[in-house]
Amino acid sequence: MSLTLDRAPLSAAEVGERGRAIYFDEIQNQVEPDHNGKYLTIEILSHDWEIGDKHRETLFAIRARHPEGEFYTLKVGEIVIGHAGSAG
Repeated sequence: MSLTLDRAPLSAAEVGERGRAIYFDEIQNQVEPDHNGKYLTIEILSHDWEIGDKHRETLFAIRARHPEGEFYTLKVGEIVIGHAGSAG
């Protein structure tokens, strides 16, 4: 079965820009410094997020809740890793 999106996927630049804005505006104060070094994946359309010890685990957990989402991952307290894109 193939998933279809009701919208065009965002570019990597758009995902990065939105993901960084969500992190700095909404999440950073909740997770730093207590969770520095952990991975955090944001679904940028819903602003939902998942934090954990492994990048893959956070991505799989958030993707289970938002199968057609746009994902942005970073390591808390460090420079950005990147994004996983859409499920389409």
